[in-house]
Amino acid sequence: MKKYSYENFNPYIISIGGMTRKTCPSAGTVFQERVVKWYEIELIHYSDEGYIITNGEKLLAKKGNIFYRKPGMVVQGVAAYHCTIIIFDSIFDVNNMNFYNSNDPFENPTNLLLETMYDKASKTDFLNKLPYKTTVEDYGYYNKIMKDCFQSFIRNDEDFQLIGKTYLYSILNSLLAELQPINTRKSNMRSISSNYDNIMELKNYIDNNFNKRITLKQLSKMFNLSPNFLCKIFKEIVGKSPIDYLVHLRISKAKEMLLSTIMPINEIAYACGFDNDTYFYTLFRKKVGLTPTSYRQQYGLYQQHG
Repeated sequence: MKKYSYENFNPYIISIGGMTRKTCPSAGTVFQERVVKWYEIELIHYSDEGYIITNGEKLLAKKGNIFYRKPGMVVQGVAAYHCTIIIFDSIFDVNNMNFYNSNDPFENPTNLLLETMYDKASKTDFLNKLPYKTTVEDYGYYNKIMKDCFQSFIRNDEDFQLIGKTYLYSILNSLLAELQPINTRKSNMRSISSNYDNIMELKNYIDNNFNKRITLKQLSKMFNLSPNFLCKIFKEIVGKSPIDYLVHLRISKAKEMLLSTIMPINEIAYACGFDNDTYFYTLFRKKVGLTPTSYRQQYGLYQQHG
């Protein structure tokens, strides 16, 4: 299977919702046709002869189906089916914050927005490889991930976007794995399912100790896994290797502190787990495209009060 690059993928989760027995209209009810605005992943939990017309093709909705949609697709649902849906932008744009928060995610997009989304699509080509509909091997696995993500969203957790990215990476990685030959796919899904709780516990450990010294050897000993296997299964579930995830988390925390505090940059580096501020400057510029100083001046307190 081709190894897809996630280098440009920096998602922002706009909304999570769905339909239950209480909120779904009666069988045969036709929803309004719409043009997809963002990216959407929809997991079907139950169906009573429901279906979704996707770019003119009638696709039956059954438990364990995942419908994947890209900006510009034309869709129309016909009840009844119960589902959970995650709506996200593939590349976060700080200039669109008000747009993310104030607009109906199911509203038809403007031509200008679609042009912007098409341009982003060329930078995240792996998203173009996913089929419109997938019948997944392990419904319970996807259901747990989407349920956990939804609960974090409705709680309005302070770090939801970071948590949500983790869940989204897990879903997308698993969907890409569904494209593999069936024997390999079943083996991978068994491995993911049996290690999911341990990996999420390990992820929580990293989340709570990102400012401390953490090594791959130390992490592998926590669950008696080989470093190579740990990296493989952690990346399958979280979307990044343990160390890449740790670096991503540290950079995210540093960006947050640069915008919300006036702490000296070298102190922020140490507070985020970097023991060398020169390395922090170099890595931050590589990952963000700006130096910490420039990032703070452009988006943070200096801009607001300077």
